[in-house]
Amino acid sequence: MSPVETLTALLSRIDQPGFGPTTPHPSAASLRMPDRASAHEVLRVWAAFDDRYPGPLAAQRGHQPIATPAGVVVAKPMKKLLRYVCYESIADEIEDDDETVAYAKELARDFAEEMPGFGVILEPNEHPDRLLWMPPDAEPVVVWYEDDAFARREPFSAWAASLFG
Repeated sequence: MSPVETLTALLSRIDQPGFGPTTPHPSAASLRMPDRASAHEVLRVWAAFDDRYPGPLAAQRGHQPIATPAGVVVAKPMKKLLRYVCYESIADEIEDDDETVAYAKELARDFAEEMPGFGVILEPNEHPDRLLWMPPDAEPVVVWYEDDAFARREPFSAWAASLFG
């Protein structure tokens, strides 16, 4: 089954009263990325169901909007997002250790080279960090950042299925 078929089948089975009220995004069919490229089809399918991402920890509606009212996906370049996750979020804790600061910045640069595109932190206050990485030409992927690595990666459609399955 393709990612779109997996997600479409999942959405037909979600018990909306248990999930909470949904609001389809009015521009779901034509969502575009901040660079004006078309958003991946799985994001458009989800946005046609709800204008918010699913909650990252349970089968519930999340608080983060997928896109602006104009239909632009709310996301940052991965380079900026990874710099925040790898360095800026801990900068106060490591500011007196030049070697660790240099390591954290280098780690962010290295990950940015491996992970082009855009992303969103799904739950900013939880650990490990869960990011939705939106590569330029592939299905978005949920990645977990912990202990200086992305040890777990799951396509968005499979991740959503695991939440609701």
